[in-house]
Amino acid sequence: MKCIRYNLFSMEEPKDSNKKKNKFSKVVAFFCYLIPICGLLAGIYMLVNILSPNIEINYPARQEETLKKTTTIRPELSVNKIIIPQMAVDLPIVIASDNSYKAELIALDKGVLNRVPKNGNPKDGGNYVLAAHRFDIGWTPEITRAKSPFYHIENMKVKDRVYVDYEGIRYVYEIDEIKSVRPNAVEIEARTKDKRLTVYTCDLAGADADRHVFFAKQIGKITWNDKGEAKVANVE
Repeated sequence: MKCIRYNLFSMEEPKDSNKKKNKFSKVVAFFCYLIPICGLLAGIYMLVNILSPNIEINYPARQEETLKKTTTIRPELSVNKIIIPQMAVDLPIVIASDNSYKAELIALDKGVLNRVPKNGNPKDGGNYVLAAHRFDIGWTPEITRAKSPFYHIENMKVKDRVYVDYEGIRYVYEIDEIKSVRPNAVEIEARTKDKRLTVYTCDLAGADADRHVFFAKQIGKITWNDKGEAKVANVE
């Protein structure tokens, strides 16, 4: 068996021990450099993820594509949805399984929530109330954008048109009012005598902040002739 000798006068450690210490020091130094770099990269990624709905490069192209769909793709009988070209929104309209907060969150992850179905719809009249997330972060920028459909609600203006597919018919609405209300302003969901659309979402400050709302009146529906040409027919 090989013995390790120490110099009793100099108290020097053997060379093998020094090599191990140097190797360990290099490993520690490597991780000391690596951890801050990883933290910086993670921070940059998180920042890009948070800002992704606002820095989307192809957003104008998606707006144009969404507008084109309103006249080139006909509505399906089994799918109710809302199309908002100014926000590049083309999403299904869903109803929560019950009135609980959890059920509404589950529904919001699937599309735009029909908040109070009994208060109206495009066919029978009344107030068709829809809501969706303004901002909800995901694991990637793509998921974040998908989970934040109403992020660009500030793009909406009076006279803008919004399209709703309901039971196989594409209804056309024109915005006539935009405002902010407090979270407890339940009157915006009340039933109306005329055919109305109420669309709202939270402020970017969070669920306890104001709600951004736009109201629209139904002005007609999209019809197609034998040649496949689309036009807006007046409300009956």
